[in-house]
Amino acid sequence: MQLGLFLKKIGLSLNESLKFWEYHFRPKIDAEKFQRQYAYSIRHNYGEEGKRADYAAYSCLKIIMNNPPGIGDFHGRRCPFKHCDAEHLQQLLKNCGIHKDNIKNIVNYASNNHYNKACSIFFDCMHKLPEGGLGEFITHPNQYFDESRKLYSRSSSKK
Repeated sequence: MQLGLFLKKIGLSLNESLKFWEYHFRPKIDAEKFQRQYAYSIRHNYGEEGKRADYAAYSCLKIIMNNPPGIGDFHGRRCPFKHCDAEHLQQLLKNCGIHKDNIKNIVNYASNNHYNKACSIFFDCMHKLPEGGLGEFITHPNQYFDESRKLYSRSSSKK
């Protein structure tokens, strides 16, 4: 549900969302089963079914405080800074091209339950900003996306 709400918040239309999810479920289920079992929930997330509520994407705090994801559950209910052990987090950061000094710093913050600080440093590293360059902590996955898009737009307009 969280990933669907995240995609909604970044501007994916209901129709695009239905196509996205059907495509990703297709190897496991056919179109008819998708319509019966999943399309209603997707339309519900967009306020087109049920009580027609406008659901918000989960904040970092909600993701961190909720039950940890199950094995193989990587659909947005997971904060790598909270839900990965130090060794796995180090490997993820290394795979992202983060410098070893920054990896140590990020893992240290995550290990001490400062997940927003760890994420914010990661954001700075990924966007080649000095530490604290964003000027605030990341507190929502959509904030991470929006700030990334702003930085990308600025750098694209300079070219």
